Amino acid sequence: MLSLGEVTEVRIPTVEQEALRDLSRTSLQAPKALKPFDARIDVVAETCEYAKVINALKCLRGVDLTTAFGLAVETGDWTRFTGSTSVPTLA
Repeated sequence: MLSLGEVTEVRIPTVEQEALRDLSRTSLQAPKALKPFDARIDVVAETCEYAKVINALKCLRGVDLTTAFGLAVETGDWTRFTGSTSVPTLA
């Protein structure tokens, strides 16, 4: 929670980051045609800037590649979670 007069930094995603988000959102909107999107996510997840975060999230029980990819690209900058309770409240 912000204090009165406190300003938070706003980050504008790069073109690549927005493309990754689009891929994630499209795969969620078309559940019947997931295979092409899953194949694309498999390829992109290995080389994108979020690869380390995706691999770390996949270590959690029940988190598959598509879920990890979606969490990583939608969250973006994980360093913005500064408190010990910030990330656990997402679960």
